[in-house]
Amino acid sequence: MFDSLTIPAFSSNKKSPARNINKPDKNVKSRSKNKPQASKNQVREAVELLWLKQLMNARVAAILLFICALISVPFLLPTEEILPIDKIKVSGDYEQINMTQIDQYLDTYLGKGFFSVDIKSIQQNISQQPWIKTVSVKRVWPNQLTVTVTRKQAVARWDSEHLLSQQAIIFKADVEKYAHLPLINGYAGQTVELLNRYSQIQKEFSANDILISEMLEDNKGALTLVLNKTLKVNIGSENNDLKLKHLLAVYPHYIRSRIEQIKHIDFRYTNGFSIAWKEEFLNQSGDTKQRGSKNV
Repeated sequence: MFDSLTIPAFSSNKKSPARNINKPDKNVKSRSKNKPQASKNQVREAVELLWLKQLMNARVAAILLFICALISVPFLLPTEEILPIDKIKVSGDYEQINMTQIDQYLDTYLGKGFFSVDIKSIQQNISQQPWIKTVSVKRVWPNQLTVTVTRKQAVARWDSEHLLSQQAIIFKADVEKYAHLPLINGYAGQTVELLNRYSQIQKEFSANDILISEMLEDNKGALTLVLNKTLKVNIGSENNDLKLKHLLAVYPHYIRSRIEQIKHIDFRYTNGFSIAWKEEFLNQSGDTKQRGSKNV
């Protein structure tokens, strides 16, 4: 009655879903085994090195902070309270310099702050004295000032109230004390040239024992000399070098022995020169014909 029912048999060998399982790579395993491992000593050294770097950075930072604090102190405190000056030393050549005036001025800086002292102002104030050539002011740590002064060397008189220094600087002085110096005068803007010219002429005249007591140059450039404080010689403004050589040539033979009798000599001629004799000499000699001058 019933057809035979065929029931399929279920196999217990059920296939599982496919899984990709890779076998261990022997090479990889081998490399991992050969990888060097850090030793305990190496780890400790690395830690110590890192700690040392951090310590050094901290020290550097502390030093920089200290320096910044030290530098900022002068700006935070009142300047008069920072290392007040309690000693001022003055040295140099004091002759002709009013040291009392300088000392009184410098006393006003006692108690001033070491950093706040105005060096330039001190130099300018002291330099106002006419005889002073240079002024040097220095700070000496921690509470001292040193002031060094040098004075001018007078080489000539300029006029009745001024002298001429070795650097050709005109300055006010008591000229009566320096009557022994030569008188040099001319255009004030050419003092260097005048002083050099005087030195050159005096060098040439010294061979004949001639002292140039005065050398004057007017606004037209005309030159006048006074020799040995007695003899006036008008040189003029043209061919002066040639005229001076002419004067040196005739001086030993015609002038030296008669210098007390000559009033002045005039070289302001194209050729030659003239001699004006003193009145008393003409009266004694009775030579009235040459009362004016004598051409040479």
